[in-house]
Amino acid sequence: KPQSLYSHEATRQIFDRVAHSSIMRLSASSMDKLYDLMVMGVKHQVLSVVHPRELLDVTLNHLESMRKLVMFSDAAEVVGKLIAMVIERYGHLSDQQFASMRRALAGFLQDKRVKVSIFLQDGIQNPNGTFAILHGGFVPPHAHVPGSIRVHGSDGGVAVRRFAYPYEAYREHTCTDPLDPNDRTCVLGQNLYKLSRSKKKDAVMPSAGDWDMAPSQRTQ
Repeated sequence: KPQSLYSHEATRQIFDRVAHSSIMRLSASSMDKLYDLMVMGVKHQVLSVVHPRELLDVTLNHLESMRKLVMFSDAAEVVGKLIAMVIERYGHLSDQQFASMRRALAGFLQDKRVKVSIFLQDGIQNPNGTFAILHGGFVPPHAHVPGSIRVHGSDGGVAVRRFAYPYEAYREHTCTDPLDPNDRTCVLGQNLYKLSRSKKKDAVMPSAGDWDMAPSQRTQ
C-alpha cells in the first residue's frame, strides 16, 4: 500500500545492509562516500526526466542494465522477475501519480549538493553542487517541438505560426511502447560511470539554483 518516503537515515541503513551482505567490507567513511555518490546519481536522473512518467523508464533502464551484468548467472532470472513486477505495479499509473512521485523524490533530494568529481569533469554539475540540466532530446509525449504557436479560432480552425527557435536539438516523441526496451527513447538510468560515457559539455542551466528545488519552488 502507499507509504511515505524513507528518511535519509533509514535509506542509509539499507545501503549498509546491502553492502555488508557480501564479502565487501567498508569503513563508515567509505559508506558515506558511496551513499552520497548513489544519491547524487539518482538526483541527476530525477531532475533530468522531461516527463514524470519517465521515472518508470529510468527504473526499467537501470534494472535492464543490471540484468546484462548478470546475464549468464541465475541472478538474471531474478532480475527479470523484478522487472515484470515493476511493470505490473507501476505501468498503469496515471501521469498525475507519477508527477506526485517525482515531487516527493525532489523534496527528498533537495538539500543534497555533494560534489562528484565525475559529474564535475563531464560538466553536468556546477562547482556549488547544483546540476546543469541539458537541453534538447525528445520532447514529452503529445508535446510539440519548440518553434511554433498554434492559435485556435472561433470557427474551430487552427492557425500555425512558426518562428526560429535557437536550439534545434529537440525531436518529436516517437516511442509507442515505453515498456518495450527496444522502443524506449529515454536513456536515463543507464550506467553513469562507464568509461565510454559521452562528455556533456553543452549543458545549459536555467538558473543557478532553480533545478535544486522541488518543482513547486522553482523561480521563473
